[in-house]
Amino acid sequence: EDTGSGAKGGDLDWITRGQTVKNFEDAAFSLKPNELSGVVTTEYGYHILQVTAKEQARVKPFEEVRAELVKDAGQQAVLNKMQESIEKARAAIVKEPGRAEAIAAENNLQFARVAEAAPGAVLPLVGASPELDAALNAAKKGEVTQIVQLPANRLAFAVYTND
Repeated sequence: EDTGSGAKGGDLDWITRGQTVKNFEDAAFSLKPNELSGVVTTEYGYHILQVTAKEQARVKPFEEVRAELVKDAGQQAVLNKMQESIEKARAAIVKEPGRAEAIAAENNLQFARVAEAAPGAVLPLVGASPELDAALNAAKKGEVTQIVQLPANRLAFAVYTND
């Protein structure tokens, strides 16, 4: 039933110390390969663990991690560019909220106008977003919300116009 590992039959792949909550970690690292634990209780629920293999901690050679590092660096560069672009657009919109749509277009960002946004509403381009709801609830008329992180590495902010 676990949302993180359920699709893989509960397999967490390799874990290291400090990666999971204490009760889970203590049980996992005390088991011998192929041994089953009793019921382990954590703040996330109840678990029964089986460690299928153990490997001594080691530093992976550069050649072994090169492809992963290149991929991670590329993803980070994209995220940095995205963050920079949205921060630039937000700053411009703070200065000129009436030009929000034009500023979004100038920065290659998507724009959606919503007549009324009740808490929990499904918003165009965003979907239901408790984070954006909270930012809007904290804003006053004419203000631009803080940037919020949405699922799938997306970012959003809103201008509260009430018009």
